Amino acid sequence: MKTMHRIISGAATAVALTAGIGLAAPLASASTSAAIDACHLDKKVEELRGWDPNVKHNIMVWRDRAKGDSHFDGVVAQGEARARPCKEPFATKAMYHWVVFDGPGHFVRKGDGGYRNWAFFGSWKQDGNRVTFQRI
Repeated sequence: MKTMHRIISGAATAVALTAGIGLAAPLASASTSAAIDACHLDKKVEELRGWDPNVKHNIMVWRDRAKGDSHFDGVVAQGEARARPCKEPFATKAMYHWVVFDGPGHFVRKGDGGYRNWAFFGSWKQDGNRVTFQRI
């Protein structure tokens, strides 16, 4: 089994993490923004990676309509926020979600989606629209 650590592109959200979960506190100058860049979900993944300097957690970020099926073991942080979808200036705001977890899990993207609808990091294998995460 090959372990992969890389970001697959895709938004940003406010972070609410619980103390004592193995994630470091952010630097004062790197405060978490409630603004979401729906064109670059990888920016949210990078922000969340900043809370985990030892790379012990998987991260998944997605647009609400892109979720077909999912399960995440050992969730240590999660959140959601609304943003206007990328390149849809007149659309109503969409819901975006994120989860940081330390166990195995999976996410199935619904539709063709592309990378504007999801981004992820950690130890994973991808088969089409399905990403399977392993414990890091």
